[in-house]
Parts: sequence; C-alpha cells; structure tokens
Amino acid sequence: MNTVLILDDETAVRQSFADYFEDQLWNVIQAASAEEAIRRAIKQMRPLQPKR
Repeated sequence: MNTVLILDDETAVRQSFADYFEDQLWNVIQAASAEEAIRRAIKQMRPLQPKR
C-alpha cells in the first residue's frame, strides 16, 4: 500500500487531500507543522535492509 504524508496548517485543506487519497486506497498520514511531519515520517520509516 502506498503512503502519503500531507502537511498543511489548515485542517480543512489537509482533510480534503486526505479524503481524496483515502478514496484511492492510500495510507494517509497528516501533520499540521513541519516538526510534526518530520516526527511522523521518522516514525513510519522502516529500517534499511543491507543489499546482498
């Protein structure tokens, strides 16, 4: 499943984008500030796997 991080300080704008992406079956993460977006992005990151 694809994931999108939506960053906007206006709730209505964020929600509008979130509704669209959720309708397209995307996993949506929302943030109201850059700091919050960074925290949420780091939380969602998966550890890198070494190449073999």
